[in-house]
Amino acid sequence: MATAYANRGAARSGKRQHDLAIADLNQAIRLAPAVAVLREPGHAYAGRGDARQAVADYSAAIQIDPTNASFYRSRAAAYRLLGDEASADDDDQAARERSH
Repeated sequence: MATAYANRGAARSGKRQHDLAIADLNQAIRLAPAVAVLREPGHAYAGRGDARQAVADYSAAIQIDPTNASFYRSRAAAYRLLGDEASADDDDQAARERSH
C-alpha cells in the first residue's frame, strides 16, 4: 500500500499537484518510511515554494541515509531558494564527497 501512495505522490508532484502529492507521500512514509520515499515530499514542497519544509524533509532523509549524495544535492537547492548559500555550499561539498 505504501508503494501505491508513493507512486501516486510522485506522479502528482510531476504534474505540479503539490498539495495532493504531499498528502500521498506523507501517507506512504507513515505506512513504510523507506528512504527512497523521503526525498519526494521535499521535491513537492520545493515545487510549491515551501523551501523551509523541503529542507526539513531532505534533512530527515539524510538522517536515515547520510551516504546518499542526491539528498544533499536536493537540500542544497532548497537552501539556495532560501538564500542560504553557505549551507548550500556545505551540502554541495557533502554530495561531492559521497559521489565517489
